[in-house]
Amino acid sequence: MFSDLLSLMAGIAGCSGAVIAGGHSGRIHLLISWILGLAVGFACFSGIRLVLKPLLQRFKLYESKLPPSRLILSWFFCIASFLWVVCSGLIGFWAMKLVIHFSK
Repeated sequence: MFSDLLSLMAGIAGCSGAVIAGGHSGRIHLLISWILGLAVGFACFSGIRLVLKPLLQRFKLYESKLPPSRLILSWFFCIASFLWVVCSGLIGFWAMKLVIHFSK
């Protein structure tokens, strides 16, 4: 459940980063930013989904009582996922800025 939330956050961050970058550059850039943002958001959503779900199941991190070693591992996965959410926003922002730069 928490991994679903993190994957959705990564998708939304990737899309919003691109829309924020292209929002003030005109109508055509706004349209391009939505298209690029949805593509980046879907890629980041899929990336975290494909990596995190099997890892959580492999290490049985869904159990209610975890030993300390697996608890530390679950915190590591959580922090890495939050960093991926931030990076997905930056990827969307950077990609749209690159498109704006080359289109002018």
